[in-house]
Amino acid sequence: KLPRGVLGRRGIVSFLQGLSNKMQGKKLIGEDQHGNKFWEISNPGGIPNPKREVEFVSKDMVDFSMNEIPSEWRMWLKHFRQDPPTQVEILTSQFEQQSTRENAKIVDARDREVKSQEVKSGTEREIEEFDPTK
Repeated sequence: KLPRGVLGRRGIVSFLQGLSNKMQGKKLIGEDQHGNKFWEISNPGGIPNPKREVEFVSKDMVDFSMNEIPSEWRMWLKHFRQDPPTQVEILTSQFEQQSTRENAKIVDARDREVKSQEVKSGTEREIEEFDPTK
């Protein structure tokens, strides 16, 4: 007797999708932290670049945003990079982005403080408008 899940609707759908993917030359390359799946489809006839696509975890296009996909995966999809990104590479990039945002907040706070002190002391510098004729 076969396990119950094999004959269920999900089991059959999963089997048919897998069979269809193999027939198309479709290969799962990876998945991001949101559950989006990245595929590569071989091109028959010796065309150099295989087709690359993403299968979004949400089927509702209202939830769709390319900005949620890590930039490393977007670069891979557009053939700007040969190899798919590693999880370490994506995490490192996210850490650097967060660090940059935090540093920008610190610089912004310092600038506001300096501006506030200049206004209080009356030493605020006026910014001259740029005149291209001078």
